[in-house]
Amino acid sequence: VGSVLMMLGVGVQYTWGTMTVYISSPGLARDWPDSITIYGFVLASCVLPVTMMAGTELLPYTGPMVVSLLGAVLVPLGTVVVSFCDASLAALLVGWGVLIGGGVGFAYGVAVRMPALWFPEHKGFVSGISLAAYGGGSFFFNLVIKALANPDSMPERAESEADESEWADAYHEYMKGTVPR
Repeated sequence: VGSVLMMLGVGVQYTWGTMTVYISSPGLARDWPDSITIYGFVLASCVLPVTMMAGTELLPYTGPMVVSLLGAVLVPLGTVVVSFCDASLAALLVGWGVLIGGGVGFAYGVAVRMPALWFPEHKGFVSGISLAAYGGGSFFFNLVIKALANPDSMPERAESEADESEWADAYHEYMKGTVPR
């Protein structure tokens, strides 16, 4: 149960594709192109395996509670840093790339390793349940992000090139009012 709950929480890492649509919206204070914001996810994907390996090396010395708590502190801390990133790409990279990526790595290592140790005759089964929760967390948090950033389900792209200018003005005004929440 602990492994599943932890993986549901850290599934937030894979919400990047949904979130970047909103944070890189032209017209916001940050006005970042998608090609720049992707580096937050790239950095998180590089930090995650490093902290996962470090966390599994710490397990025999500290136990799963300490390593889990590292993840449980870093992921929300990263979320807070990202929420204050406004026009700072560095804050976005540190918050999402280092803190969230690092926290996910610590939690992921514990959530996959410990059930396999506790149930050696069912390693594949318990690891599979844990990993399914990781995907489930991503699904859940994608819904939360869409509900907060785009509660009226405004289209995220113009339907045609002819509508681009009119759509862009309306969309960017809408995003200015919803994304800061």
